[in-house]
Amino acid sequence: MLAAITVPSLTDLLLAGVVLFSAWRLSKHGGGAALTEYDTANKRLERSLAEARTETARLIVELAKLQGETNVALAVAPVLEWSRMHEQRAAERHSATITVLDLIAARLGPEPNGVS
Repeated sequence: MLAAITVPSLTDLLLAGVVLFSAWRLSKHGGGAALTEYDTANKRLERSLAEARTETARLIVELAKLQGETNVALAVAPVLEWSRMHEQRAAERHSATITVLDLIAARLGPEPNGVS
């Protein structure tokens, strides 16, 4: 059994060293310039995205504030309600006036000249 085990030669040891060094290099440094550039660009994009999200949140808050300040419907709502009630009361007054005038006309009778 021990006879089957051989002593590795110098080239075998050198080859094993190169393979181990390459594996370490790839796992530690990402495998080259292209992957390094990719990681750098990815970090830059993540930073840019975070800044854009912060700016978007700020702009949403500012928009809501400006919409609240310039929302005319909220300011005009009491005036519109008063106007609606005024028109309703005017229609009621008109109807009551016509009723009273009809009662007066019925009491006075027909026109003396025959004109109705």
